Amino acid sequence: MELDMRKVVYGVILVGLTLCIVGYSVFTVNAEYGRILVDQINDTDTTAWNGANQLLRLGASGNVPNSVLKLSGVHRSSSITYISGTGIAGSNNSAETLKTVTLPANTLTQIGDRLRIRTYWNSNTGTTIVGMTSLNAALVGDKSHVGPTSFNLTESWVHYIDATHANIIEQQEGGALGSLSAANVDGFNWSASQDIVFAQSAASGTHLTLFEIIIDILPKGT
Repeated sequence: MELDMRKVVYGVILVGLTLCIVGYSVFTVNAEYGRILVDQINDTDTTAWNGANQLLRLGASGNVPNSVLKLSGVHRSSSITYISGTGIAGSNNSAETLKTVTLPANTLTQIGDRLRIRTYWNSNTGTTIVGMTSLNAALVGDKSHVGPTSFNLTESWVHYIDATHANIIEQQEGGALGSLSAANVDGFNWSASQDIVFAQSAASGTHLTLFEIIIDILPKGT
């Protein structure tokens, strides 16, 4: 039987258009789901995942997870980071807390997971005063402000060891390690939320102003 070539051509075009439409639809749905998933990322991670395979599994289920997914090896700044152009000022002559932020439970879950805490602050005088950073009441960073009213930066790394322990690396100016650097420090509770606190010591006629607490989460890579 002789083929009607016009019908064959029309059929091929129709099949091609259909495949294009289906492909575009799948791409659009996956892209939108990926956007939604990324929007869901915060710091209450309980499930690690590896790239596209996990995304496809989640997409197939049609469920955006309530828990937050941890991208393996991907650094991210935490949503609890505090940054201000005017800062939070303490009171003269007073030992007090200037700012508390809460680290969600299960932010760190395995060896290789770590976080970095940086604080940026200054003083209103040259009198000696100490700025202190703690995590779950464990002191992880401190610095004595001495001299003019210059700015100060503290940086502390906290590396997961187990459910209640961590290694602390207190980084000081010039690359030196601070006295709070220690291994296998007890006092953490990674399965629960934990407060990160910046506080000042008492100093006559002097106070600190805190401008930033920067929290960076660095999960273990694959």
